[in-house]
Amino acid sequence: MLRKNGPSFVEQIAKETGVHPRMVSHHLDVLQEQKLIESKYEIARIVGSKRGVAVRTCRVTERAEQVLKDVRESV
Repeated sequence: MLRKNGPSFVEQIAKETGVHPRMVSHHLDVLQEQKLIESKYEIARIVGSKRGVAVRTCRVTERAEQVLKDVRESV
C-alpha cells in the first residue's frame, strides 16, 4: 500500500484496510525494525480539523524495494 499510495500515516492505512490503528502501528513497527519502512512524526492538515495534527508518516525504503525485486526474480 505504501508503495502504491506513497507516504501514508497510521490512520490513513487503518481506514483503507479496515484494520485497527493499533494493529497497523504494530506491523509498521515490525517493518521498521527490519528497515523496510522509515517513519517520522509530522504535522499534517486533516480535513475537519482547524489545526495541524501530529501523525506518524511512513515511507517505503530502498531496502524494501530491493527485497521485493529479489523475491520477484526468484519466483
